[in-house]
Amino acid sequence: MTDTPVAVPTEVPEHQRWPRIARSTSFSSLLLVLIAVSAMAFLEARENGTENLPLVLWSVPLWLPYLWMLLEMKSKSAKRRKKGLALAIAYGAWALLLAVPLVLVSSGLVLHVGFAVLALFQLSLIASASKTYQGMGKEPGDLRIWVSRVTVASACVGILCLAAINIPNSYRSKVAANESSSLAATRTICTAQSTYAERYR
Repeated sequence: MTDTPVAVPTEVPEHQRWPRIARSTSFSSLLLVLIAVSAMAFLEARENGTENLPLVLWSVPLWLPYLWMLLEMKSKSAKRRKKGLALAIAYGAWALLLAVPLVLVSSGLVLHVGFAVLALFQLSLIASASKTYQGMGKEPGDLRIWVSRVTVASACVGILCLAAINIPNSYRSKVAANESSSLAATRTICTAQSTYAERYR
């Protein structure tokens, strides 16, 4: 008798709970981020009377990785599923590192609760994706998958950092432009009033 090596199954059966938890947490995080971005865009539009396209464009790195990992985790291919799980772990860790300090420094109950829920979602996402990934078995290309997904997550976090720097600066310049415009209008009104007062005394 010859001993043949037993192949480790790489497909995760659908009846396991960890893949479902990973997918549902990814979907919940996607919804939470989309609702938050939509609410911010709506409030900004209501306050200023204009649409805020830069906010929507800069928010793509917030929600696109969740959509990507959700689609990858729902795939029938074990390799694509592993890629989605690796992205979930990498991006979940970065999002957790961003959410925890924001819980501590945010003002207002809604922001505290929102960031706390996001941090809990990220913890659940990391734990469930790690458990699912470990249950799938090792393959030769696993290290390459990890490196590529960590690179993608790092790029998304870099874009978010740029957005965190650029968006407040653009608002400050917009406020400064509005202030100078209102000062010029006030000066024009004062000049017109004094001219009118001198002519029609």
